[in-house]
Amino acid sequence: MIKKSLFLFLSAGLSFVSPAQITNNEMSPAESFAARKGTILEKRFDQIGKVGYLNIQIEYLSDLSTNEKIQCVRFDIQQVNTASGPSVLLDSNEVNEIISFLKYISSNIITRPPVDPNTEISFTSKYNIGVGCFWQGSNNWTLFIRADAQNPATETDIAKPDIAALLKTLRLAKSELADYKQQ
Repeated sequence: MIKKSLFLFLSAGLSFVSPAQITNNEMSPAESFAARKGTILEKRFDQIGKVGYLNIQIEYLSDLSTNEKIQCVRFDIQQVNTASGPSVLLDSNEVNEIISFLKYISSNIITRPPVDPNTEISFTSKYNIGVGCFWQGSNNWTLFIRADAQNPATETDIAKPDIAALLKTLRLAKSELADYKQQ
């Protein structure tokens, strides 16, 4: 009887866990804004830079029905041998998190070989963007960015010499976001 009661109690507790909590596919504020239905959205893009197969833009979104506005950083990941790939919108907090991760790996990881050549170091943002690096070959770190942290098909790789350029481009994008907010 006690086992049956415990089973029913645990089953009831699990029913309160929503699918979003299990999958962690929550949309960022920028993605939620861009996905609005039943409204008129205007989108503008400013090119910030391109690093490898990653195109970085500032996207300005305006809801013309309510006059609400939001700006975000857009990553367009071009897949090798295709014209386009997945895109993601990052709010300013995600940009800060990715900058912090890139600074950390630039200072502490990619300056030396790993203890074990089968090493990967990664970060997943609150809204499921994956950034990391792995040891490739016998003497090189490679950075990866995934539009969906759990899906390697949404990945683009960035060579070690381009990591500094990516960090510089993200800092520029961050300053563009800050300048837009002050206007």
